[in-house]
Amino acid sequence: MDKYIEWEKEASQEDTKFKINSLDKANWAFRKIKENNDYIERMESLKKEEIKRIEQWFEDETKSLKYTNESFRAMIENYYKEEKAKDNKFKLSTPYGKCGQRKTTIWNYEEDTLLQYCKDNGLNTLYKTEENINKEEIKKHFKNSFNGNSILANADGEVMIALEDIIKVTAKEAE
Repeated sequence: MDKYIEWEKEASQEDTKFKINSLDKANWAFRKIKENNDYIERMESLKKEEIKRIEQWFEDETKSLKYTNESFRAMIENYYKEEKAKDNKFKLSTPYGKCGQRKTTIWNYEEDTLLQYCKDNGLNTLYKTEENINKEEIKKHFKNSFNGNSILANADGEVMIALEDIIKVTAKEAE
């Protein structure tokens, strides 16, 4: 047990050259990773609970204020509409805000019908077609085309596919 305490002290000191050089130390390190992950999960859970509680408090505190603001906006807009109906040049502007109107056009598309219409009438620039490489089929098709090389080029010498061997070492703790 004393060696574990010693390892803990060594590993926690930044200037120490703690090194895993035995199966026992590797096993201890995996246990420490598990302990740390468990602690992180508990802290994450606590954080989520606190955020949820604070968000609920905020919602409760601001709900009536938001409702009041929406009521005032509706009353201001009604006042503006009434005055604008009387005088087309009416403008509502105060140091704390203004109310106005603008005309906008909303385009409602029936996408399937419109797409078919564009295709039928040769309007190719009005719609997009996505072309992607099917990587699984590419791998099957060119599997035996490399002949020991790591690059597959076309007749002009342009590289189409480049292979790269990567060895990735990962340590994964048990769950």
